[in-house]
Amino acid sequence: MGKPCRGIRANWTSEMMEEALQLLQQGLSQREVERRSGIPRRTLRAHMQSGSTERSLGRKPILSKQQEEDLENRIIRLAEVGMPLTPKSLRRNIYSFIKANRINLKKKKNNQILGKDWFSAFQKRHPRLSKRRAQCMNPARTQKLNRFIVNDYFRKLRFTLEKNKMLHTPERIFNMDEKGCRLTLHHQQSVLVLKRTKRVHLVAQEHAENSTVVACVNALGNAIPPMILFKGIRQKPTFQDGLPAGSAVLMSPKGSMTTKLFCKWLEHFAKYKPTGKVLLIFDGATSNLDMMVAQKAEELEIPLFCLPSNTTHELQPLDRAVFRSFEHFWDEELMTYWDQTPDRKLTKDRFSHIFTPVWEKCMSVANITSGFRVTGIYPFNPRAIPDVAYAPSSVCRPVENQTSSTSLLTSPAVGNQESCSSDDDANIPLAVLRTRLMGNITRKRAEDLPGPSKSNEKNAFSNILKTPELPEKKVY
Repeated sequence: MGKPCRGIRANWTSEMMEEALQLLQQGLSQREVERRSGIPRRTLRAHMQSGSTERSLGRKPILSKQQEEDLENRIIRLAEVGMPLTPKSLRRNIYSFIKANRINLKKKKNNQILGKDWFSAFQKRHPRLSKRRAQCMNPARTQKLNRFIVNDYFRKLRFTLEKNKMLHTPERIFNMDEKGCRLTLHHQQSVLVLKRTKRVHLVAQEHAENSTVVACVNALGNAIPPMILFKGIRQKPTFQDGLPAGSAVLMSPKGSMTTKLFCKWLEHFAKYKPTGKVLLIFDGATSNLDMMVAQKAEELEIPLFCLPSNTTHELQPLDRAVFRSFEHFWDEELMTYWDQTPDRKLTKDRFSHIFTPVWEKCMSVANITSGFRVTGIYPFNPRAIPDVAYAPSSVCRPVENQTSSTSLLTSPAVGNQESCSSDDDANIPLAVLRTRLMGNITRKRAEDLPGPSKSNEKNAFSNILKTPELPEKKVY
C-alpha cells in the first residue's frame, strides 16, 4: 500500500484505492481490506459501485468535469487572441449558461452572477489558470503583427546582413530606441496603512515634465552612452552632472525627438561605434524617417534598417528586454531618493541621481543579449517569434493591399511588397475560422473543431462567451 495522506477525511490516494479494489476482486472481505488499507468499508462500497478511484470531497461542482475542461480551453483561447475574461465577467457568463441550461442551484442568486467562492474553487481545480494584469494593445499592433509582415521583415533583414557581411558580427548590429521618462513615479505604489483605511495618499507630483532617453545597444551586449532630451530652450551645465560617462544632453521644445536632434544623435553615435560600417535597426518614428537623416547616416557609414510599423513590441530588442524593467527600477530608485529628500522634488539638476543607477541596472550584458536573441536578430532566427504572438491577428479585419513598412533608407528595397493575405488563419473558410475560435462545449479544444456545432444552441459556451465577428466582405 502507498503512504497515507495527511488529514482526517479521505486520507488515501488513488493508487491506494486501486489496490484495495483489486484485493476485493481477489475475494478478500471488506473488513480485511479496511484493516490493510485504512479505507473505511462504506467508502470501499461506494467506489465499488461507481468504479472510480479518485477522491472527491464536498459538493459536486456545478459543471461537469468535461464542461469545465472545455471552459478552461475557451478561457485560454480568448486570452491568446487578446480578449481575456475577468473573474467577474466569467462568473456572470457562467450564471447565464446555467440559467439557459436549467441547471439547479442550491442557493438562488438574485444578482445574476455566481459567487466568489465558485471562482476560487474553479481556480483550484484548474491550476493552469492564473490572474494577471493585462496590458492594453493597440488594434493596429494586433493587425500588423502577422506572419506575412514578420516573414517579409526577416527576409529583408537577412538580405541586408549578408550584403554588408554582418550576419555573424554581433558587434556591428545595433538597435536604437527612445524611452519617454516622466520626472515622477510611473506606477502606483503599494504602501502600508491601517486596515479599512479609505483614503490612502502618497505625496508626489501628478503632472511632471517629460524627458526622453535615447538608448542604443549592439548584439554583443555593449551600450552606447545615452542622450537625454529635456524639455526647454536653455541648457544648464548642471544638467549633465552625474550622468553615465559619455552621456549627451540636449534641449527640445517638447522634450521629444526631432529630425535635427536625430541627426545630432547620429553624430554622437558615430563617436562610439566600431570603425567601418555598422547596421542601425530602429523604429519608424516620423522624426527618424527623413532624407536629412538618410544623408547624415550615409556620411557616417551607418546603414539604416527600419522595423515594420506597430510591431516593435515583439521585434525590437530594447523594448523586449531592456526597457521592460526601466519603469520598475525608476520607481524603486525614486522612492529611495524621496526617503532621503524632504521636499520630494525631482528636477533636471537631480535627474542623474535617479537615472544613473537605473541605467546601470537595465543595461546589463544579459538583458541586452537576451533582447537580440528573443527577437531573432542575433543569432539570426526567423522562428524566434512564438506562434501565440500571431493569435490576435487571426481575428482582426484583414487589410487590403497591406504592405510591410520595413525599409532600408540607405540601401535599395528588397523584393516587391505583396498583399497581407498569407496568414494561416486567413486562408481558411470563414465558417471554419469562426468555429475554431468559438468552439462548442462538447468538444475538447475550441480551435480543433471541424465545423459548426450541431448540438443545442443553449448548450454552447459560444453563445455565452462571445467574441467579435469576423469580416464577411472578403475571405483570404
